Amino acid sequence: MNDKNQELLRKLKALADRGVGGEKENARRILQELLDKYNIAEADLDDDILEEHTFRACGARERTLLIQTCFRVTNGDRQVYSYQNGKGSRSEICCNCTKAEAVRIGFEFDFFRELWKDEEKMFFLAFIQKHRIFSDKPGEGMELDPGELARMVRMMGVMQDKNPLLRLEGG
Repeated sequence: MNDKNQELLRKLKALADRGVGGEKENARRILQELLDKYNIAEADLDDDILEEHTFRACGARERTLLIQTCFRVTNGDRQVYSYQNGKGSRSEICCNCTKAEAVRIGFEFDFFRELWKDEEKMFFLAFIQKHRIFSDKPGEGMELDPGELARMVRMMGVMQDKNPLLRLEGG
């Protein structure tokens, strides 16, 4: 079995152990099917030896999110450190954790990174609407479902109400 399949098994095991409701049951069922297929014992995935695991992040926000995810999974009682690798803002985050914890860190970081991208996009759209940074000419508008529109309105409600013209006037 290749490394990609082993990683999938570890992620499924972490979800089957720590998931909630239907996702936990579904992960458990899929995990068992794969363990049978590859003739692997579940105990082989339960290695409690602390090892240094390395994760990659691009940019300061991802770096912070990954470090926070490491702390979340290990309850803040493991050594976590980072260093720059290569050009730009690519970082490598190292965490002393078990294999199961490393799988969980990878899984949760991927989940939260995608969630952040969605939230950031919604925040930006709300910012554009709040400050009316668009033309008044009729044109193609945004397609938002009622739930997204309600979220956007709530976001706009907590944003600062500033105007560039007032700034020019000294206000």
